[in-house]
Amino acid sequence: MMSGKPLQSILLSVGARALFGLAAGYLYRAVRRSRHPYIGIFLVTSVGSRLHAFLVYGFMEFLFPEAGFHITDTFHDIWNWDTLLFALVQGLLVLFCCWCLNTDQAKRYSERIRMADQVQMGVTHNKKTIAAAIVTIFIASFSVAWYFTNRIESVMSQYGIYLSDEISYDITHLQIQFLLGIISLFALAILAIILHFKNVNYLYYEAKLDGLTGLASRDQFSGLGKIY
Repeated sequence: MMSGKPLQSILLSVGARALFGLAAGYLYRAVRRSRHPYIGIFLVTSVGSRLHAFLVYGFMEFLFPEAGFHITDTFHDIWNWDTLLFALVQGLLVLFCCWCLNTDQAKRYSERIRMADQVQMGVTHNKKTIAAAIVTIFIASFSVAWYFTNRIESVMSQYGIYLSDEISYDITHLQIQFLLGIISLFALAILAIILHFKNVNYLYYEAKLDGLTGLASRDQFSGLGKIY
């Protein structure tokens, strides 16, 4: 709202990134079906940041021409050593992850997770509870961002430094971005924990099956008989 162009701001912050995710997804999908998928994955990953910058600068030039950004700004630092090093490390890291996913251990792990879902060994989740938790986390994040922004302003005012509304807005925006990044990392950690427990649960379930027939063992069958 403070930009004076709320719709354009939403298109820039959300639309450009959504379009980048869509384009990157289709590129990865195409190269995985090619004759040399690993080379294609490395190339797509290496130019990923340039593609993102291209879309953001394009949206900026089209929606906010008064800001003075142009699509050509995408390539202004492309030959810097740190940019090239980042692209190389990023590409190698993604290649390593792809290689790990294609190992026999990862395939067996994925199969156990899939079987755990089929036999309903995982914990059932209440969708309303999860939605309420997500909303609460977002509200708490914005509240924390607002609190620390005000604390920064109060500390600076003690030293005779006063922030304009524009600077205060930028600091709040950075705080929100930082907190959303932390939330994303927590979400990935929670996902990893859920997958780990599903794997352990299925191994526990598999240990109770007869190794030859795959049916319930005598002890487990007797236990089920007592339950029913």
